[in-house]
Amino acid sequence: MTMTAQCVRPADLGKRIKERAAAILDLNERHLSLDWLKEYGLPQLGEACGRVARELPGDAAMGPHIQRELIQRQDFARYLARLLPLLEQGQLDRLDSLLASCQEHGVAVTRYGLKELVECLVYDGLEPNARLVYLENFASMVLPYKQRDTVINSLRQCRDVPVKLTRQQQDQLLEPYVPGSTLFRSSPFREVWELLERCPDLRKIPWLLHNLQIKENLGMPEYARFAEAPGEHIRLLARLTDKLLPAAAARFLDHWQHDGCSLNALGQMVRRTALHGDMDWEKALCSYSGYVNLISGVKFKNLDLAALPQHLEDVLLYAMANGKAHFIRLVDGNPGAFLDLPAFSFLLQGQLYREHFNLNQLSAKDLACCAWMRRAKLDIQHLVPGRRYTFPELRALYGVRKPYLDFYHALKSESQDYRLRVFKEVCKREALRDIAAGSIDALAALLDQKPLSVWRQELFSHIDGLSPADTARLLVHLDGVRHLLPGMESRSDVLLALRSLDALGQFQTMDGFKARLMEVDGDWRSLAQTMGLTADFIEQHRESIAGFLSQDGAAIASAYMRCLDEAHQEAYLRVVKAELMGRLREVKYHEGDLRRELDMNIPSRVKSQWPENLAVTVGGMEAGEHDGFFDTMLLGCQPQRTCLSYLDGMYRKCLLSAFDSNKKVLYARLDGRIVGRAFLRLTKCRRTSAGGGSLTFVDLEAGGTGQQEREQMTLFLERPYISGLGPEAKTQAAQALVELAKRKAEELGILLVLSQDYADYSPQGFTQTRLHIFISKSKGGAQYLDSLDGEAAVSKEGSYQANRFLIQS
Repeated sequence: MTMTAQCVRPADLGKRIKERAAAILDLNERHLSLDWLKEYGLPQLGEACGRVARELPGDAAMGPHIQRELIQRQDFARYLARLLPLLEQGQLDRLDSLLASCQEHGVAVTRYGLKELVECLVYDGLEPNARLVYLENFASMVLPYKQRDTVINSLRQCRDVPVKLTRQQQDQLLEPYVPGSTLFRSSPFREVWELLERCPDLRKIPWLLHNLQIKENLGMPEYARFAEAPGEHIRLLARLTDKLLPAAAARFLDHWQHDGCSLNALGQMVRRTALHGDMDWEKALCSYSGYVNLISGVKFKNLDLAALPQHLEDVLLYAMANGKAHFIRLVDGNPGAFLDLPAFSFLLQGQLYREHFNLNQLSAKDLACCAWMRRAKLDIQHLVPGRRYTFPELRALYGVRKPYLDFYHALKSESQDYRLRVFKEVCKREALRDIAAGSIDALAALLDQKPLSVWRQELFSHIDGLSPADTARLLVHLDGVRHLLPGMESRSDVLLALRSLDALGQFQTMDGFKARLMEVDGDWRSLAQTMGLTADFIEQHRESIAGFLSQDGAAIASAYMRCLDEAHQEAYLRVVKAELMGRLREVKYHEGDLRRELDMNIPSRVKSQWPENLAVTVGGMEAGEHDGFFDTMLLGCQPQRTCLSYLDGMYRKCLLSAFDSNKKVLYARLDGRIVGRAFLRLTKCRRTSAGGGSLTFVDLEAGGTGQQEREQMTLFLERPYISGLGPEAKTQAAQALVELAKRKAEELGILLVLSQDYADYSPQGFTQTRLHIFISKSKGGAQYLDSLDGEAAVSKEGSYQANRFLIQS
């Protein structure tokens, strides 16, 4: 097998290198790009350089398409040499762009006269392809200035015009209506031309609009529709534009186009102009809703649609399009109420009135309500798809949480009045507070039979202190607790049973269940082990422990203990142990603790009366002092969750300080239900920041005493937490707390100070002032001061905190 190898001789290689180097020098000298070396051979480039050298000035800067033309066409250099003196500044760039188009279409620019080419380059705003179209079709024509201007503007307007035009196409571009017609810029010229060829009468429409100087945006889709009945469209448009001024006609065309350009709407508008000749059509057509109102027969006569805010238009358009005659009459009869609807009104949600609510059901009173009902307060996504609601239903569902919405949807009674009665009672009493999502359907099925209050009366009336939420939970688990109901005497019995549902089947009576509670309660076994409680201790305090466990004490204590550090766990378990022994008050009011907490001597009257708990009734509201274990532990959970919740409160570690001697919790109750809570603190105050124990010069006029600012023992009522009440009842609850604090202060003979928050409830006999309140020392570490700066660490104990308060005048 033989192989023939081809090799380049050194002499040939050197020759080629020299030739290439010479070409590079030549291209550089003629200002031609070196990139052409990749596209053309050296002989062709050499010839081009020679032509450039002979015909063109040496300093000519030429664009890439001019350079390509110089290389490709032998006659272009001489042509360009004659052209350059005729060009003005900037026109060389236009020539370069024009040549790009010529090269794309295989056209030699040298076939055109220099005069025509220069004229073509003069016009501003022409795309390169449009210049070529002009050069090919119109440059050689002897056209009057006006026609020449028209064709230039037509080429600016039209899209993708072919380079080669027929005589008829040339005539089309000379029509004066083409530059201003949206039709010719909406689609490629060839498509527009084919439509006009098929339906020549369509040309009468842009001609008519142009002659009347009516601005429009009618494009190819609209003209395709006109082609279905061109004669009728032309006839009606001619009649309409004869009645309307150009500005009004332009507004009509915009709205009509948005409406789909239906022939029926056009005919309706023509009839309206015939019937209402004196109408201000421009104002009437100011908005799309005004247009629809005219087309549909002037439904709104009193409502000024021209001044209609944008956010109100959609609902009116829907009403007119869907024949909501009652709603239309309602709005037209109450235009002020409708115009007052803010953009956030829940009524203005399209999904609501399209899918869930019939606008014709709305009354004038309902319309007024919609002004304050915010869409954010009724999430449409939580409504049942396709379900229709009445306005009373929407009012009832407004502002409620999703579990309550789910509960209403689970009610199956055919009577709406009954469903709403049941629902409102459940919402008002917050009866779903402890109901799991999976139990809502079961509860609804029971309440379909009779309301919650009736169940309470018939089955549970013998149980003292039962709340609506407890009643609901009992109903859900009725089958599991029914056999123990006769033995349930109090709310604590109910809560105990509900916490131990899995174990209830082992017992025949409530007493039997309670007797073995320590065996059943897993939290108790764990807590007793942690505390190291002996069998003798448990036996000695069995009755007290049973009471503790019956209120879920072990679970509460275990949950709270886990959030404390080791040192405070030990302190807290001392409190728990005292409660188990039935001696918590001895720990809370231990001898000498109050003096150490306040750093002052405590008058005997205060020492004896402070631990005693008072209660008052104001109207139907009861208020009382509380210092028990559960009253204290649950203060962050009732009547609402706060940052002191033993379960998950941000400042729950501060809850331990509530067992200090100088603190109590006040609860306000309505019909046995806790609706309000506030801290009551025994402390001291002073008017200025000067320290009571500081050394200073005596004031002889004041009697020669060195104490310039006397500390004053104070009863301080912190801000209230009130929940589940209307404005009037909320004020009554706050006033009941204040009244209780006033009586306690009178009993102790000390000054009463209220948090500034009570100013909202207008307490009688108080004035606003600035005071310095003492932050007492605490056995529980950090404290939470509702009316001061929140958490107070150990570093702040024993100091004064300034703020504005209310004091008895």
